[in-house]
Amino acid sequence: MKEAPAGQYDRRLYDMFKEAIKEVVYDVSIEQGMTTSDGMHIDGVAVQAASAALADVAREFYKEQGMQYDMPKVKIGG
Repeated sequence: MKEAPAGQYDRRLYDMFKEAIKEVVYDVSIEQGMTTSDGMHIDGVAVQAASAALADVAREFYKEQGMQYDMPKVKIGG
């Protein structure tokens, strides 16, 4: 399998993954009681945890596939 240059990928596939990820983040946040009463906004702690987890998963995917991770490191929290 040939690697696409950084930032180049199938837009339709990207959109599908993006929506699926957002849905899971909202589902977990709601399940954990980490949303506003109307369920429309996620608690900042949940946003930070989701962002950090996504960054880590991306690095793990690259490593598992033997690809070089070319995205910047993200520092969440303190």
